[in-house]
Amino acid sequence: MKRLLALVFVFLVIFSVIVSAQDYTFMVAFTDPPRLNIGEEKLIHVTPAAVNAFEDAINRLTGGKFDVQFKPNGVLGSQVETIDQVEAGIIEATTPAVPALAGYFPDIQVLSIPYLFDNPAIAWEVLDGEFGQSLFNKMAKETGLRILAIYDNGGYRNFSNNVRPIKGIEDMKGLKIRTMESPAQMEVVEALGGSPTPVAFSELYTALQTGVVDGQENSPATVISGSLQEVQKYYTIDQHTLSLAAIVVNEGWYQGLPADIRAKVKVAGYVASVAGRGAAYSNNKIAMKFLEDSGVEIYSPTPEERSEFRQVAQRPVIQWMRSEDKIDNNLIDELLEAVDIATNKLGL
Repeated sequence: MKRLLALVFVFLVIFSVIVSAQDYTFMVAFTDPPRLNIGEEKLIHVTPAAVNAFEDAINRLTGGKFDVQFKPNGVLGSQVETIDQVEAGIIEATTPAVPALAGYFPDIQVLSIPYLFDNPAIAWEVLDGEFGQSLFNKMAKETGLRILAIYDNGGYRNFSNNVRPIKGIEDMKGLKIRTMESPAQMEVVEALGGSPTPVAFSELYTALQTGVVDGQENSPATVISGSLQEVQKYYTIDQHTLSLAAIVVNEGWYQGLPADIRAKVKVAGYVASVAGRGAAYSNNKIAMKFLEDSGVEIYSPTPEERSEFRQVAQRPVIQWMRSEDKIDNNLIDELLEAVDIATNKLGL
């Protein structure tokens, strides 16, 4: 009997150590699948790449104190629904595309200025630097939502369509281009002479197939994730917007962590950013080859042609942003200055 009680005592001690080892729950919901299928390749999607890296980093830093729970494939709802859950403190984190945050924090739309980042390294320098961190702190203070990690959501967004190759501004005129329900994205298409048409991504394939819209704008990996190469003939690598996604956490949860743990969470967030960015560009390379092999006609504008796109689209979008009462005009100027500084620093 004494031996049995001793065994029970040892078991309870071991169990209590195991339980106490995971002091923090981190439930993260996302709409993406764990894998991105490109032809016969089964690649890790940028979102799971970032979240996996966060889990690995935080548990290495804390000795396994975090119970990271993955909720992929939209099992907890859409991007907006999971943002609402994070805002309410029901779950700790979600991973929306950055434009989806505009309804909560209109200032985030400054990152949608077209033809802003000529190179992703410039974007990373800006986002990880003083401007980005100040913007994310402002968002946390005003909304209770904090961007913990930010990474490329498949890379640059480019235009595709079924009507004609887009080589210059004149080729955009009259094309019905699907956009997200993002005012900034719609302004870009309108400035270039197209007709912006919001359509849910889940309905985009059918909309392209039936001619409800002529084209769309997404990164190569996103095009393939929706099998859009089956219903699109032309793809122009104009790189009008660097598509971004983020790990967003509840600010109350974040600030409620002990200072030493909070510092480690911040470091793990940076590791997640790097992992997501790496996955995006690895996948992008494979995706471009797959699009080409699938018969999509790909056109890369010359520097002069891309400059023309910038001149036509950037100023009207910035003017629209300045006219919006909800967007802080100072942030526009600060961002443009930060881009110039980063460009010069990197020698680009």
